Amino acid sequence: MKSIIKNLLSNKLSAKEKQYVFYFLTVIILGTFFCLYNFLNINHNQHLIFNSPDETANYYFSEHFQENNNFRVPSEYINISSDVHPRSIKASGYYLMPSSFIGLPLIYGSIAKIFGDWIIVYLTPIFALIGVIFLYLLTKKLFNQKVATISALLLLMLPSYWYFSAKSMMHNVLFMVLLLISLYYFLLAIQKDRNIYYLLFPFFLALSLMTRTSEILWISLIYLIILISAYQKISWQKMILSLIVLIISLTPLLYFNYQNQGSSLAPGYVETISRENSIPLTAFLEKVILPFGLHPSNIKFTIGNFIFKLVWFYNIFILIALITIIFKFKKIKTIYRTYTLAWVLLSLFLFIYYGSWLFYDNPTPTSITMGSSYL
Repeated sequence: MKSIIKNLLSNKLSAKEKQYVFYFLTVIILGTFFCLYNFLNINHNQHLIFNSPDETANYYFSEHFQENNNFRVPSEYINISSDVHPRSIKASGYYLMPSSFIGLPLIYGSIAKIFGDWIIVYLTPIFALIGVIFLYLLTKKLFNQKVATISALLLLMLPSYWYFSAKSMMHNVLFMVLLLISLYYFLLAIQKDRNIYYLLFPFFLALSLMTRTSEILWISLIYLIILISAYQKISWQKMILSLIVLIISLTPLLYFNYQNQGSSLAPGYVETISRENSIPLTAFLEKVILPFGLHPSNIKFTIGNFIFKLVWFYNIFILIALITIIFKFKKIKTIYRTYTLAWVLLSLFLFIYYGSWLFYDNPTPTSITMGSSYL
């Protein structure tokens, strides 16, 4: 260790010593941000208070699933009225059930069966750090270590990532991390053609879809672009195995959706389709593709305030990248053009999809709220 410090001061580190320094700094940085992400968990004075009804509901059903293996809680107050229930929880029959995605309570409740319910509030910060590591690994595979390191640091400090990592019972970070893990193993499956990677990527893809089922459209677009661009390198026989693993892994989602929502394919934001009633296919697709409608004024407001104004300093990097791509377009490799095209298409879709959604985190719209779901 002394020799490494001495060489570091004299700028004469060997390749192996540089690697040790990199790992050491990585542990220090990740440890620091783990403490920052967990600031509210560490200082809650033994009384868990969440800042949103979604968090409260997710924690409640995570604990309930740990103990009871289901998401149906009997409630005597429903006898009074089906409207008597907490926010972010719906009442049906004589039971209280999640009104949102069941992925987070299912995953966190399952982990709590092993470690105990004390770990539940720490899982999102843990997954947040895992996400940074897998973004580094994924970007390193696609580009190089320098780009990967910068990307990981930018994600670690990204305000929205930090914000939702601290809001430990929100599903945003968990969803993104599981998707990153799936994409990393999908890339390894294409590059190395090993069975284990063809098994792992659909499993984590299924977990990400459980966590936020409504994202299935643009996720499908990502995988479709990858399949088309790398179709010659893919083992299609093993892809059949991956499809089987994906379907099997989604079975809990289909089961609990049917039990709670009345439809196995309920995407989360789409209005419940009951067992007795159905809606035309075109209306269902419209609700899936544009569940919040198409509202250009809302899109303009959302993009202007939460993309350009709020995180303007990150947009500087994007602007530099776009200018570079435009001026060096002919020299850029085809695969990097594909990445750019995928990014543009996904960004446009998400701007339209979520930008059309006008809502207020606080029931009183004129009240000031610390934070926003638009992040």
